Amino acid sequence: MIVVIAGQKRSGSTAQYNMVRLVLGAAYGDVYLWGSQMPNKKGVHLVKRHGFDKKLFDSAKYVFTTTRPQNEVEQSMKAILGHVENIDYHSLIQWREKSVNQEYNDILNNPLKCIEEIIQTLNVEVDANEILKKFNDIKPPKHGQDIITLLYHNHRR
Repeated sequence: MIVVIAGQKRSGSTAQYNMVRLVLGAAYGDVYLWGSQMPNKKGVHLVKRHGFDKKLFDSAKYVFTTTRPQNEVEQSMKAILGHVENIDYHSLIQWREKSVNQEYNDILNNPLKCIEEIIQTLNVEVDANEILKKFNDIKPPKHGQDIITLLYHNHRR
């Protein structure tokens, strides 16, 4: 099973990725985390992408996307990156054809609601409150990037 997180940059997609990662881990145990290569192993695979990938889109059983108002995305990019990058709205629209979309403000302010929606979409039986506790315990690394959580040192979480 392939699950894709396909939100735009600075839209809460890393937080959503970690919610989905924790839900899948609680439900299935081992979860393969990967980037741009298609998996050749059986099992549960979770990938986070910003750009559209037709082969991955066709292979994904579930797709989750995130959105945030454009002005907030641009402000966040300026604050974190020092500049505004091109936002690929076309890719986001393509992913949305078969996605469950969650809003940045919900991810930030009501993570339990988002976790419950993820659990319902994946049709698994896990304790949303336990997932929330684990999610709230995630902290960015002091330097660089954490290869499991995909958080950089300058992420909120």
